[in-house]
Amino acid sequence: MKTSTLLGLALLAGFQNTASAAPLHWLAVTNYKLDQVQIDPLQIEYQGVTEASLILDLASNVITLDMTPAFHCPDVPGLQCSPPRPIFVRLPLDPTLSQPQLDECKIAVFVAQVDARPADGSLRKITVRDNRGNICPTKQKLPDVHVYYETAYVERIPVLKSVTTRSSFSGSIQ
Repeated sequence: MKTSTLLGLALLAGFQNTASAAPLHWLAVTNYKLDQVQIDPLQIEYQGVTEASLILDLASNVITLDMTPAFHCPDVPGLQCSPPRPIFVRLPLDPTLSQPQLDECKIAVFVAQVDARPADGSLRKITVRDNRGNICPTKQKLPDVHVYYETAYVERIPVLKSVTTRSSFSGSIQ
């Protein structure tokens, strides 16, 4: 009886150790509400973003950034304005990465990008830093997530020049 109890406890401890090696919050779909938004004015055509959210879908290997542009309508009698459409940026994760990359503080880093610059397109890149696993000391509490949305393209008129933009977001898990 004692032997089977000890064997059962040892087996349970082994399962707990393997479960803690791969946190469950990285294994499914994770939704984040991004309440701190800093938009690069060259990146979004509208005058700011009122709401943003992020879906990290590891089952489909996709990151989706959803931004709601601010609504501005001049106060002109008889003028009717329609609100701007939400902006969805949906990019694929690197399929070769089965687990997130961990930095020295055990912060999970996910990167999704599409680079169409060789064919007169643009680079679109989303970097997600999930701070919930952080083990490094900080002076203030980190938000659950930091998100960076970067674009790069070549502007050909009036002169050939490279344009790079970067917007940042932070928030918490929903």
